[in-house]
Amino acid sequence: MGKWSREKLYIKDLTELYKDIPENKKKFVKDLIIEAARLKVSLDECWEEIQAGGRFYIDEKGVEKERPCSTLFTTLDKSYRLAIKHLDSLLPTEVEKRRSFSRLDDDDE
Repeated sequence: MGKWSREKLYIKDLTELYKDIPENKKKFVKDLIIEAARLKVSLDECWEEIQAGGRFYIDEKGVEKERPCSTLFTTLDKSYRLAIKHLDSLLPTEVEKRRSFSRLDDDDE
Protein backbone atom coordinates (compact mmCIF):
# COMPACT_ATOMS: atom_id res chain seq x y z
CA MET A 1 0.00 0.00 0.00
CA GLY A 2 1.38 3.41 -0.96
CA LYS A 3 2.07 6.27 1.40
CA TRP A 4 -0.96 8.28 0.26
CA SER A 5 -3.27 5.25 0.58
CA ARG A 6 -2.05 4.57 4.12
CA GLU A 7 -2.50 8.22 5.00
CA LYS A 8 -6.09 8.18 3.73
CA LEU A 9 -6.75 4.99 5.68
CA TYR A 10 -5.43 6.53 8.92
CA ILE A 11 -7.47 9.69 8.29
CA LYS A 12 -10.59 7.55 7.90
CA ASP A 13 -9.80 5.55 11.06
CA LEU A 14 -9.04 8.64 13.16
CA THR A 15 -12.13 10.46 11.86
CA GLU A 16 -14.27 7.51 12.96
CA LEU A 17 -12.49 7.29 16.31
CA TYR A 18 -13.04 11.00 17.03
CA LYS A 19 -16.52 11.37 15.55
CA ASP A 20 -17.95 12.29 18.97
CA ILE A 21 -16.01 15.54 19.24
CA PRO A 22 -18.52 18.43 19.40
CA GLU A 23 -19.42 20.13 16.12
CA ASN A 24 -18.03 23.51 17.18
CA LYS A 25 -14.53 21.95 17.31
CA LYS A 26 -14.71 19.81 14.14
CA LYS A 27 -12.98 22.29 11.81
CA PHE A 28 -9.90 22.37 14.02
CA VAL A 29 -10.04 18.60 14.48
CA LYS A 30 -9.96 17.87 10.75
CA ASP A 31 -6.51 19.48 10.35
CA LEU A 32 -5.21 17.78 13.49
CA ILE A 33 -6.42 14.38 12.24
CA ILE A 34 -4.69 14.91 8.89
CA GLU A 35 -1.45 15.84 10.66
CA ALA A 36 -1.72 12.84 13.00
CA ALA A 37 -2.23 10.54 10.00
CA ARG A 38 0.85 11.97 8.27
CA LEU A 39 2.90 11.50 11.41
CA LYS A 40 1.68 7.90 11.75
CA VAL A 41 2.70 7.05 8.18
CA SER A 42 6.14 8.59 8.75
CA LEU A 43 6.46 6.66 12.02
CA ASP A 44 5.62 3.42 10.24
CA GLU A 45 8.25 4.10 7.57
CA CYS A 46 10.93 4.90 10.15
CA TRP A 47 10.04 1.82 12.15
CA GLU A 48 10.41 -0.37 9.05
CA GLU A 49 13.84 1.14 8.43
CA ILE A 50 14.87 0.59 12.06
CA GLN A 51 13.65 -3.00 11.94
CA ALA A 52 15.63 -3.65 8.75
CA GLY A 53 18.90 -2.02 9.78
CA GLY A 54 18.82 -1.53 13.53
CA ARG A 55 19.02 1.69 15.52
CA PHE A 56 22.80 1.97 15.24
CA TYR A 57 25.46 1.36 12.62
CA ILE A 58 29.24 1.32 12.51
CA ASP A 59 30.70 4.07 10.32
CA GLU A 60 33.83 3.74 8.16
CA LYS A 61 36.03 4.72 11.15
CA GLY A 62 34.56 1.98 13.34
CA VAL A 63 32.48 4.37 15.46
CA GLU A 64 28.98 3.34 16.45
CA LYS A 65 26.42 5.94 15.42
CA GLU A 66 22.68 6.25 15.66
CA ARG A 67 20.83 6.06 12.37
CA PRO A 68 19.12 9.35 11.39
CA CYS A 69 15.77 7.58 11.26
CA SER A 70 16.14 6.52 14.90
CA THR A 71 16.45 10.12 16.00
CA LEU A 72 13.62 11.14 13.70
CA PHE A 73 11.45 8.32 15.06
CA THR A 74 11.67 9.72 18.59
CA THR A 75 10.69 13.20 17.42
CA LEU A 76 7.83 11.91 15.26
CA ASP A 77 6.58 9.70 18.08
CA LYS A 78 6.43 12.63 20.51
CA SER A 79 4.55 14.75 17.97
CA TYR A 80 2.11 11.95 17.17
CA ARG A 81 1.40 11.26 20.85
CA LEU A 82 0.85 14.97 21.46
CA ALA A 83 -1.64 15.17 18.57
CA ILE A 84 -3.55 12.12 19.84
CA LYS A 85 -3.54 13.48 23.39
CA HIS A 86 -4.96 16.76 22.10
CA LEU A 87 -7.67 14.94 20.14
CA ASP A 88 -8.51 12.89 23.24
CA SER A 89 -8.83 16.09 25.27
CA LEU A 90 -11.49 17.38 22.87
CA LEU A 91 -13.78 14.40 23.42
CA PRO A 92 -16.72 14.82 25.77
CA THR A 93 -15.95 13.32 29.21
CA GLU A 94 -18.36 10.39 28.90
CA VAL A 95 -16.91 9.38 25.52
CA GLU A 96 -13.33 9.78 26.75
CA LYS A 97 -14.03 7.44 29.67
CA ARG A 98 -15.70 4.89 27.38
CA ARG A 99 -12.68 4.82 25.01
CA SER A 100 -9.99 4.88 27.67
CA PHE A 101 -7.51 2.00 27.77
CA SER A 102 -7.70 2.12 31.56
CA ARG A 103 -11.23 0.72 31.25
CA LEU A 104 -9.74 -2.60 30.13
CA ASP A 105 -9.06 -3.39 33.79
CA ASP A 106 -12.54 -2.41 35.00
CA ASP A 107 -15.30 -4.94 35.56
CA ASP A 108 -18.01 -5.08 32.90
CA GLU A 109 -20.83 -2.72 33.72
